[in-house]
Amino acid sequence: MNTKTPLEKFVVLAAVDGVLSDRVTLVAARFAAGIAGAELHLVHVIALPSATTSALPEGRTRLEESAASAQRVHAGIVLGHLTAGDPCHEILEAAARIKADLLIVGTHARSGLGRLFLGSVADHVVRRASCPVLVVREKDYRTEPKVEAACPDCLEAR
Repeated sequence: MNTKTPLEKFVVLAAVDGVLSDRVTLVAARFAAGIAGAELHLVHVIALPSATTSALPEGRTRLEESAASAQRVHAGIVLGHLTAGDPCHEILEAAARIKADLLIVGTHARSGLGRLFLGSVADHVVRRASCPVLVVREKDYRTEPKVEAACPDCLEAR
């Protein structure tokens, strides 16, 4: 069990690899800003084998933009990590390397065939992470959530 004393830092790792990366950065920075002495780490993964020769400079730019955005919200330490490989593996490796206390990832919240064929890095990270994971999605209150009424037996028990 990982127990921290009050003097030990709280480490937040946010994956800023394209899926809602601006939103993920903002949520992570706000979270880190609320914890005294927290460190915020941002990881951008260049997916292989689809990476092109322009992917490295683009990835570095994305990471620098995310770090600048995070620093406008979180006055503490903000560090960037640029890596290449399988996004799920690289995110989990970064979390283990820095001993993250919280991992933040984004999702498009696909379902059905979209999820089946495209997979979900967020799903894989949630299932394999060794620390808590916060999944960020866009707010959408336009559709009402489907909430089923309580069954008659439950109502009677109340």
